[in-house]
Amino acid sequence: MIRTRSRVIPLAAALVSACAFGLYLRPLAPTITWAHAGMDGGDLITAAATLGVAHPPGYPTYVALGHFFAQLPVGSIAFRLNLMSAVCMALAAGLTTLGIVCAAQSLGVAPLAGVIGGLTFAAAPMVWGQATIAEVHALNVLFVSVITWLLMPPLVHRQRLSTPRLALAFLMWGLGLGNLLTLAALLPIFIVAWRGSFQRERNVVRHSSFDMGSWLFFIPFLLGLSVYLLIPIRANGHPPVNWGNAVTLPRFLAQVTGELYRGYVFGLPVSDYPARLVAFAQLLVTQFGWPGLVLGAIGLERIITRPSKVWLAVASAVGLYTIFALGYNSADSDLYLIPVWMFGAWAVACGSLRLLRSLSRFRGALYAPPIVTAILVVLGPGWIVASHFAAIDLSAERSAETFADSVLSQAPRGAILVTGSDAHTFSLWYYRSVENRRPDTTIVDARLAGYDWYESMLVDQGRAPQLPSYEPNATWRARLASANPTRPVCEIDPATQIMRC
Repeated sequence: MIRTRSRVIPLAAALVSACAFGLYLRPLAPTITWAHAGMDGGDLITAAATLGVAHPPGYPTYVALGHFFAQLPVGSIAFRLNLMSAVCMALAAGLTTLGIVCAAQSLGVAPLAGVIGGLTFAAAPMVWGQATIAEVHALNVLFVSVITWLLMPPLVHRQRLSTPRLALAFLMWGLGLGNLLTLAALLPIFIVAWRGSFQRERNVVRHSSFDMGSWLFFIPFLLGLSVYLLIPIRANGHPPVNWGNAVTLPRFLAQVTGELYRGYVFGLPVSDYPARLVAFAQLLVTQFGWPGLVLGAIGLERIITRPSKVWLAVASAVGLYTIFALGYNSADSDLYLIPVWMFGAWAVACGSLRLLRSLSRFRGALYAPPIVTAILVVLGPGWIVASHFAAIDLSAERSAETFADSVLSQAPRGAILVTGSDAHTFSLWYYRSVENRRPDTTIVDARLAGYDWYESMLVDQGRAPQLPSYEPNATWRARLASANPTRPVCEIDPATQIMRC
């Protein structure tokens, strides 16, 4: 039985990862793209390729891993970073399956339920979309799935976490925070794991070193979090993408705490909350479909009627993610719900497990669980894939590339290209600094021109113009042209993408 379990569990996880990767590879974007809320892709790809500092908080973990993927000998550098998202999301789907099966009380039909849960997560349109572009959310949910796999099964079984397992979870938490700070929402799960593990040890073996031993686990956490020290190191190297120029302590703190974007956090007007709540409720149907919602409700009923510290901690983490996404005042705030969809897949798996175990009790129903599993996969993830493939497919999507080609081919020699949107700025950064196209031009984002660190970044990019003082803003463009009389100044309209020189 032990040999069977040791083979079946990784096979189930590998099957889900392979299916997910195949699903993601076909519609993968061939280059930078603005689809699926991927406007930041050009910034992230350029920072990773040149070992720079991306927009706040800098995403040092993403940049480090992205630089590794940028060395792969396949496609363009943008394609390689898109591929990184596909790999991370496929691994997250497999680890979701692995965690579900390991958390089940006995093997039985648990692998089948784990496959249903893993495929449900992998096929969720928002998850699927982020797996086809260069963004931080795929790597973020990979960290969530790794930590959940490390902590949840022992906690569900009320076992003491082994020291290496708990230390690895803390290390992954620190590294994950170097990718996306919302990973702090897992704090309730860590509190339950940390306290529960050492309370059981203290109850069995009385000793006075409990406090010392328990606090030692913050060493791997701080070790992982130290990835943020790469930001000042890279900033001192003067890369072409160097947000915040974090070479001093105040600038470093402003960068890693996201000072530039703090106004977005819980910045949604109160009047907009009802509409956003309705939109989030509609997302549930979109991500899981009605079969998934029914199975999830069955799984949640089981969890609610048998509450424990573990499930309360998970509910708290889900609540923190939801509250943050609900109040974040940006058009793509729903992307912060992707870890919620992963935990939702656990609920779907719990409901599937109850259903499959009920079927397996009937005499002569040996083949019922596999047949029902196949039906649930077809009606759930299968139906979602079939109905959303056209919307997800980016294999022929080249609008960002077309825009950059048009601008860079038409721009006069030595032009100063004034932009006013993330999509335009970051796309031009990529083609100029990574693909080395039109190094004679300069991209100046009019929204950043008022920051003191931005001028030094333009110098690092080369061909820096003379920037006039930002105030008064109404005359800034005219004064920019006057300060650079020998260079054409071309402005790109954020709405129409038309360039006027």
